[in-house]
Amino acid sequence: MENMDINFSGKLTSKEFRKVRYYQLRTIFLFLYFLLVVLNYLNFERNTPWINALILSLLQTIGLFILIKIITVIFYSIQYRTDPMLKNERQFSIDNDGVHINTKNSKLFYGWSEFRSIHEHKKCICLIFQHYEQ
Repeated sequence: MENMDINFSGKLTSKEFRKVRYYQLRTIFLFLYFLLVVLNYLNFERNTPWINALILSLLQTIGLFILIKIITVIFYSIQYRTDPMLKNERQFSIDNDGVHINTKNSKLFYGWSEFRSIHEHKKCICLIFQHYEQ
């Protein structure tokens, strides 16, 4: 295989930060949505016909998810605004050994063995780190 380095740089915007966090939590949100629909249906089913219980459970779950979405957008915006490290420009270099990340204050290197998995989405690639027990 040919040795080829990929170099790029950039700053993380608030919108990009929220998008990456969404990708990380998407599976949990889908599971919670399904669980809320079932629990709400079982709650409403006792006192109303099944179709009404289903409609009510879907509407209540959608309302709760809109509220959760608003709260998470606010939370991630505050988190981005209060963490100056997230706003620094970074230079990335990807090679056969791993990923090099340079900022004005630090230099980091992550070998490929330190990543548990890599997920490619439409607009980003998420590198998931290993969790080491000490």
